[in-house]
Amino acid sequence: MRIVLCLMILLVATVVQAQVIGSWKDDGPEGIGTDITIYKSSGAYHLKQVFRDGSRSDKKVKKVGSKYIQYGSQDYYVIDRDGTLKCYDKQGLVFEARSVNLPKVTEQNTSGGQSCYQLGVKYGRCATLSMKGKACNPSDDIVIPTRCRGNADTQRGIEAGARSVY
Repeated sequence: MRIVLCLMILLVATVVQAQVIGSWKDDGPEGIGTDITIYKSSGAYHLKQVFRDGSRSDKKVKKVGSKYIQYGSQDYYVIDRDGTLKCYDKQGLVFEARSVNLPKVTEQNTSGGQSCYQLGVKYGRCATLSMKGKACNPSDDIVIPTRCRGNADTQRGIEAGARSVY
């Protein structure tokens, strides 16, 4: 029993936590569907790929500035400002992969400086009209911006907008 406990403690003590730099999905035109993760473990950077068929690849890469360069190859990877992972070889761009931590399409801020309450009223009015099978004013057909989600003023506005339809 003591030996098993000591072995378990030793195993737990030797587990090295990896720091994930980012995760991406390559939905390329060929439909490859590769999941890509760059992570750092024990001071070394790695690029792990999991392919649709379940096969895997885990390569060491070195970080030079903003590039992650694949050892033994001229291929390198760059994380764009918008979170996109781009792979280059000596001829140029090979593929782009979208971040799995970000939506495919970045939502535009169309709030025009309106308060969360005002936006909630528009949203509530449009949603209620739509549920009743009626058309809403296109200017009321909005997406609640991130800054207003979960906000008490937004909720009050949604309720007021829904009441305005009845």
